[in-house]
Amino acid sequence: GALGGHTRCEGHVRTQFDMTLHFHARDARVRAVAAEAYRARGKLDRAVAHYERALELEPGAGELRLAYAAALYDSGDFAAARKAADRAARDGGDPTIASYYSTLCASRSGEAPASLIPRLHVLLKSWPADADLMFALGEALYRDGRPDLASGWFAKVAELRPDDELCRLYLISAAESLGDDAA
Repeated sequence: GALGGHTRCEGHVRTQFDMTLHFHARDARVRAVAAEAYRARGKLDRAVAHYERALELEPGAGELRLAYAAALYDSGDFAAARKAADRAARDGGDPTIASYYSTLCASRSGEAPASLIPRLHVLLKSWPADADLMFALGEALYRDGRPDLASGWFAKVAELRPDDELCRLYLISAAESLGDDAA
C-alpha cells in the first residue's frame, strides 16, 4: 500500500514512507513532507528533527523555516520558534506568518504587554477568529492591568475552545478584578 504498506528490506519490515525517506534522504522536500506528517500525528520531536535535516539541505528556504517555526511552537520551544520565525522572514518567508509565530512566542515568553498589544491587534486583522491570538491579546491586556478589556477576548476564546481551563481561570479572575460577584 501507499504510506501505510509494508515492504521487506534488508531483513526488516519498513513502511513505504520509511523507504521513501531512506532513498530520498537528501531531498529537502521529502524531509519537509515527513516532518509535516509527523507534526500532524503529534510526533513533534520527529517533526522538528526532519525540518532540521531539511533546513541543512536548504538553509535559505524561508517557507520551510516557517513550517519549522510552527513545529517548534507546537512543541513548546518558544525561544527557538521565535528565532526560526524571525529568520524565516529574513529568508523570504511570508512576513505576516513569521510575525504571527514570533508574536505568539513573545507572548508565551512573557514579553511586556505594551509591545505585544499593538502587534496582536495588527495580526488579528489578518486572522480575526484565531483563538491563539485572541488569548494572547486577552492575556497581554490582563497583565497590563486592563481586565475589563481582557475579559471580552477571553469570552471569545471560551466560545471557540470551551474546554480551555486557563481561559476560564482568566475569565473568573478578570470578573473578580472588576467586582463581578457572578464570577
